Formats: sequence, structure tokens, C-alpha cells
Amino acid sequence: MHALTLPRLGQTMETGRIVEWLIEEGAEYAEGSIVYSIETDKTVLEVQATLPGKLLRKLAASDTELPVGALVAVAADPGEQASAAQVQSFIDSNGGAGSGASASGGSRGPLASGASGAAGGSSASGGVESQPAITKSTNATPRAMPRTKKLAQELGVELAAIVAPSGPDGLITEDDVRRFSQSQRSNTHSHDDSTQAPANQSSSRARTAVEKTIARQMTRSWAVPQFSQDVEIDAEALLARRKRLQAEGRDVSLTALLLDALVTALAQVPECNATFDGEELIQSSRIDAAIAVAAPRGLLVPVLRDCNGSDFNARTSRLAELTTRAREGTLHPDEMSGGTVTLSNLGASRVETGVPIINAPQVCLVFTGAIIEKPVVRNGQLAIGKRMHVVSVYDHRVIDGITGSRFVDALTTALTSQ
Repeated sequence: MHALTLPRLGQTMETGRIVEWLIEEGAEYAEGSIVYSIETDKTVLEVQATLPGKLLRKLAASDTELPVGALVAVAADPGEQASAAQVQSFIDSNGGAGSGASASGGSRGPLASGASGAAGGSSASGGVESQPAITKSTNATPRAMPRTKKLAQELGVELAAIVAPSGPDGLITEDDVRRFSQSQRSNTHSHDDSTQAPANQSSSRARTAVEKTIARQMTRSWAVPQFSQDVEIDAEALLARRKRLQAEGRDVSLTALLLDALVTALAQVPECNATFDGEELIQSSRIDAAIAVAAPRGLLVPVLRDCNGSDFNARTSRLAELTTRAREGTLHPDEMSGGTVTLSNLGASRVETGVPIINAPQVCLVFTGAIIEKPVVRNGQLAIGKRMHVVSVYDHRVIDGITGSRFVDALTTALTSQ
């Protein structure tokens, strides 16, 4: 027999919540099979088996939060037979249900090779028996995030009946479930005028770990004394550069071009590439840019590391790959922490400008809005121009107005001279 323990999926992870079991008791599974999904304070990941086996007993129900290293299930090795008494004896010898090794390790700890959360095989002493899956599942079952599956269950929707998912690579989204549910009601409900509309109902649900973390982060960031500087720039040069790249067969996003300008500006005003926790100011020589990405389960902010250590082509390729994995829900938690500056591009929306909140402990955030056509004056003549607002937000304990204006000037020059 061997134990399945809750793995450490990030350096700061202390607990995790079992979202859904995908293997039932008594079922055999192969190495690499998805056993269950887990929610950390940053994301939801699937957990793969690193050993083949047969699931004998689950020790943690769905929606249960447990500490790292907790014993969550017991499995038999291939061909092994075990009685109920033997299973219970194994559980007792490993500390009982929900128990686990300390974060520093132990013979039944979640990670035999350290606390990085990287996937690895089992150790000779019986260490890792499960690992986070950070690649797309190849199961034939419909692909959906746990929150989407929960919504489908609440609305009585069979996910397999949704034939045209709108998410990336066939991922079923919550909007897909709602639309399908609405179509079901439209097809089955009577149009009898005498039928009264149901009374207005309200509902409540528990906040997920990710939502709680976002709420805590927003509270922390709101407490920072901050100010913003807003400029409206001519976006013609930015769009012209993108058009040239597209003519060369390179589908480069506007976010990639904005990031390129951000890297250029930070090289000239490095004071804005820093973190400050109220006590210690850390000036970083490496630009680790947190990029806001709209994903099916909400806004994620993965970090593209060492942006100034690679050229435009390499950085753009890495950004595209990181964005795709954010939308697929396959990011590792450590990929969403440790940023030194944040870029939030709402150019795909109708939002033209706004006053975003700093992403503490970072001291600078750059927000860009939609590019719109509007009347402008050129050489004394009225013309139609394409304009975009660029808003920079600063921690006023670190960045003053003059430093901020130097950064805005550098960023504007980089955006308009390409």
C-alpha cells in the first residue's frame, strides 16, 4: 500500500482544499491519472498519481481544507490485496486521516525533494505519491473548471451536452452552462399567460480560497497611500508596429508591445521597478512583470520573469505561452507571485481610462485602456486620431510626482516612437 498526501503546490502554501475527486474508491488507475483537484490560495490544479494503484479509501471529502502533507487517501499497489483491517492499520501507522508531515519534510511528507511544488516521482522512503498536473488533461470527459462543474450541477446541466464550448481549447465556461440552462428552460417551460413568475430569490455561497486571497490583497493594496498620473497618447505608432509585425506573419498582441515599452521605460527609471512592504524597499535589477489576464475563472495575474533578460521575440513568445496557460487554468501557484511591476491592459474592452489600485507590495502599476478614434489637432488642422489612455499608479511612500512624471515621459516616448 501507499499513501496519497496533499502536495505542496507553492512555496508559501500551507493548506489546500480538495475540490473534487476524479477517481472513485475501488477503481484502478495508471501513473499520470488525474486523481483529484485542489484549490490553493492562488489557483485550482489537478493532481496526478505518480504511482499506479487502486484507490482503497478516501480520507478527505470534497470541499475539505487540509494542511500540506495531510494523508488524503490510501491506495493499493498493482496486484496487491488488502483487507479493511489492513487499510485501517496502515492509516493508523501514518498518523490517521488528515495527518501529515511537517513542512520541513518527513518520510510521508508531500514533497521528498523540497518545497518548490515541482512534480516528482516517489522516493524510496514513500514520499510523493501525487503531483500537481500543470498540463491539460487528456481525459475524454468534458473539460471544465471546478466552479463551472458546481454551477452545472446546481442548474441540472450535463456538461457532455454542451457541444460548442467557448473557452480556450474546448474548455466549458460558466457562461456556456448558463446559456445552455436558459435554452433548456426556453424549450421546456410553458408560455401559459396564467403562469405567475416565481418570487424573486436570493442565494449565497461560500467564498473560494482564491476569492478570499484576492479580497485580502485588495484590502492590503487599498491601505497604501498612492497616486496616479494619466496621459492620453497617440496610438498610431503602436498600431503601425503591430501591423508591420502581422505583415511578417507574426501575430503579436498589443500587450506584448505595451510590455516592450514598459521594459524600456523601467530601464530609464528603475525606481519604479521595486517592492516596498512598509519597512524594506527592494530595488530589483530584474523586471518580473505581473500581467493581468482575463481567464474563465476570473482575473489572474501571472508573472513573466526576467523581462529585461530576453529580447523582444523571446519575451513575446513566453508571454503568449504564459497567457494561454493562465486561461487554461494550468499555471503553477509560484507563477503568480513575486512580481516587481504590474501591467493591466483593458484595450479589448470599452473602458477608456480609470484609477486602478496599486498591486502591493509593488510600487508601480501601469494600466492602459481602449484605443478609440476621436478628433485631434495636427499641425493646426482638425483630424481623426487614434488615442489611448495610459495610467500609472504609484506607492507615494516611495515614488514622488517628479519621479512618476519621468517614468510617464519615458513610457510615452517608448510607446509613440516605435
